[in-house]
Amino acid sequence: MPAHPAAQSNGWYFDFPSYTESPTTGCRAVNCPAVNYLTTATRIALQGRALSASVQIEVTGAPVFQFALEPENVCGGPATMRLFLERANEPTANTADFYRWWSDVTLPLTPGGGSLTVPVTPDRWGSVFGTKGNASPAAVAGFEATLADLATVGMTFGGGCFAGHGVNISGGTARFILTSFLAQ
Repeated sequence: MPAHPAAQSNGWYFDFPSYTESPTTGCRAVNCPAVNYLTTATRIALQGRALSASVQIEVTGAPVFQFALEPENVCGGPATMRLFLERANEPTANTADFYRWWSDVTLPLTPGGGSLTVPVTPDRWGSVFGTKGNASPAAVAGFEATLADLATVGMTFGGGCFAGHGVNISGGTARFILTSFLAQ
């Protein structure tokens, strides 16, 4: 994967990396290619707003979107994209439950694409360990602290049990085109 998506007239794009070895489960151990997090630094205020994204997915052939890249990912479902928020200065990756948040709405990765809009309210976001943003006073405080010290926004790619552990394809090609990403 290149370090950054490429610009084009109606937004920007990247091509999903291909991985054709079987099985895909466990390919992280051999550094299989995948797209995981796609974020940008921001300091915008999101309280009382919604995040919205519109995408197109152009394919050739019949690509299969693969997300079960780790043996622990035993949950079913399609490969997806979710909106993502991250608080500044996370202590250590995966140790602080209330620093990274994923939208409760997903966009299945299928030819054609689509759009989603998610209010930036605690009831619509889940933390790194799956805690709903309104599950407890500590969760609400963590969500509000993230909004007060927001560092990055964007989207992640995954599926099954893991919202951001990556997606690749086998067979054909697939181009992800972001045509709009905004706070409303």
